[in-house]
Amino acid sequence: MSRDEVLDVLEKPHGDLVDRDKIIQDYRDRMNKAIEWKAKARADEDHEGIIRAEQAEVTFFECGLMMMKAPVIVEANDRDKEEEE
Repeated sequence: MSRDEVLDVLEKPHGDLVDRDKIIQDYRDRMNKAIEWKAKARADEDHEGIIRAEQAEVTFFECGLMMMKAPVIVEANDRDKEEEE
């Protein structure tokens, strides 16, 4: 996409722009904390805690997947090349 095409897209109403990669990383971090929580709950034999931690883990995983598939306004440079490597 050329500079002029990017500027043309950005001049149209589009809402807020966010850093999708940072959001995905945040979901990964939260999922990892849920995994730690689940391990602690297992060690403590806290059955309710295990269930809640597993649900949190799955929720953050699903949110991360949704963000990966979210439509974008402007594609990041070379994103496709990075995924292929």
